[in-house]
Amino acid sequence: MPTSEAKVEGASIDWTNTDATTPIAVTWGVFPGCEIAQPTVVDPLSFHVWKDEAYEAASIYPEESKSRKLLKEIHDEFCLITLVDNDFPKPLIIFDVLAEVLQIAAATDKTS
Repeated sequence: MPTSEAKVEGASIDWTNTDATTPIAVTWGVFPGCEIAQPTVVDPLSFHVWKDEAYEAASIYPEESKSRKLLKEIHDEFCLITLVDNDFPKPLIIFDVLAEVLQIAAATDKTS
């Protein structure tokens, strides 16, 4: 099962399928015969800080600008996720995670 975390502002969902405080070491850009291109860490706590900073970027644009409106729409309407899939050969794993998050969102909407 991939490690995933989702934040959906409009539905007040803050979901993860793992420990919400444990960082995960991952490597990116691993190719046969080459060195690892970029090791990194996925940290659930940093994810929460980063997502706020990402949306705060809208404030650099004028109030009525298309850019600011677009960022607000993305904030309000889309699901922000981080996904670490250690079984990367499995196809379409992201859709399994999205389906699970959407089920949670639907259940949350019914109980609100």
